Amino acid sequence: MKFAVFAVCAACAIPMYTYADDDASDKSTKGPSAAMKAAAVPKMWEGSRMVTAPEMTYSPGSAAGAPKPFPNGTFHFVREEIKATFPKIEVKDALGRKYKVKFGNGNDSKSHSEIANNRLLWAIGFRAREIYYVASGKLDAFTPGDPKNPGKRSRLASRLEKDADGFYPFEDVTFTAKEDDATAAISWGYEDSNLPDSIAKSPQFTWLKIFDVMVGNWDTGRDNHAIYYVKNASGQFDAWYHDKDVGTGFGKDHEGAGLFRIRPTRWKLGDYQKGKFVMWDNGRPNQEVKGDQIHFDFATSKTMPHAKEVQEACSTVSKADAKAFVEQVLNRIPQEAIREAFRTSGAAPQEVDGYTSALLGKIQELRIASGARQ
Repeated sequence: MKFAVFAVCAACAIPMYTYADDDASDKSTKGPSAAMKAAAVPKMWEGSRMVTAPEMTYSPGSAAGAPKPFPNGTFHFVREEIKATFPKIEVKDALGRKYKVKFGNGNDSKSHSEIANNRLLWAIGFRAREIYYVASGKLDAFTPGDPKNPGKRSRLASRLEKDADGFYPFEDVTFTAKEDDATAAISWGYEDSNLPDSIAKSPQFTWLKIFDVMVGNWDTGRDNHAIYYVKNASGQFDAWYHDKDVGTGFGKDHEGAGLFRIRPTRWKLGDYQKGKFVMWDNGRPNQEVKGDQIHFDFATSKTMPHAKEVQEACSTVSKADAKAFVEQVLNRIPQEAIREAFRTSGAAPQEVDGYTSALLGKIQELRIASGARQ
């Protein structure tokens, strides 16, 4: 059972909270058996949606699902997680729900881009994470180091400092509803030759590539893709091919090589506005693309596994698939819904305007290049 007990600290009269086993929910979860996985139906797309701006505020989450602090304004610290580029911790909110909290890495932050991309990914019809932007908050405690990776050094020990009330303030983070990691099996990549035909030959497979290129997700490698096994209404498992980490975007991708290599960026409005998308014939922007394919100006992370293969897989798509993506999906998303995706990411008003305009411009490029209707 999950519960909180109120106590009074005699010295400071601050409400204190104690908890049952922080890992209890993890210990009781089991993933599907090998036979269930083998019988699972591969899926990638949930279907087109008629999206409204209010839906973009929380989707695929909800106002009820947003993290709720305890009465004293804190979240309960569970552990630090040390295994990725960006520092993370696990917390519980006042309702006992677990979230992964992701911090920025110096001047490099995923907070805004990850929220916006997940909202847009959901609006397009793909599965997306339940994720929320939290501008500021406090932890009830903090113990540096990861008990599951005891040999690794804390990445937050110098950043989370106790305040005068004994709490640990934080700011500019994302809260992701903690998923059942047991349901995630293997990773997958755009470059894989053994993907099921129902995935690799579907138009949605191409649509997901276009999405990643359009938002500038240069980190779309197999480490950020996973298959999640989810029970359907009949009690059987579906194998969902998920673009699970879309925190990169809205900056510029890799350019050059060696000593002349230019470092990529995330969430840099000027970089995203200047970034090229469609490669136009004879250098004539918004004029024409001959043939039955569209080529994109796109470069993946050079340190990503199979970077060259991923880049090649994403840089060219058929006009027919691009046209269908615009007419069947992108044309159905109103401008105000796109604005809301950026607004709910914690972006400043001028950023909301700038990113909305830049993304709409890239959608228009795709519309012209593919010959799609408005």
